[in-house]
Amino acid sequence: MRQKGWMTRKNEPYQSKIEAGLLDVKISKYNHPENGLQQSITTLVTGKGLTKLHTLFNEQRGGHNGDFTPRW
Repeated sequence: MRQKGWMTRKNEPYQSKIEAGLLDVKISKYNHPENGLQQSITTLVTGKGLTKLHTLFNEQRGGHNGDFTPRW
């Protein structure tokens, strides 16, 4: 997804993809024993995002509709 320009190198989604409804974020906090309170960001792919990714991967493979399902 980084190669497609959806996420930064830290696996955080670009704001434009969030605003387009393709990605979302889940922000969690945890207490690290040495560093104290830390924040973790998890990128979530929406249903609309999955549809778009499926289309992008199919175009990359030559436009075969429905022939390719990515294995995550």
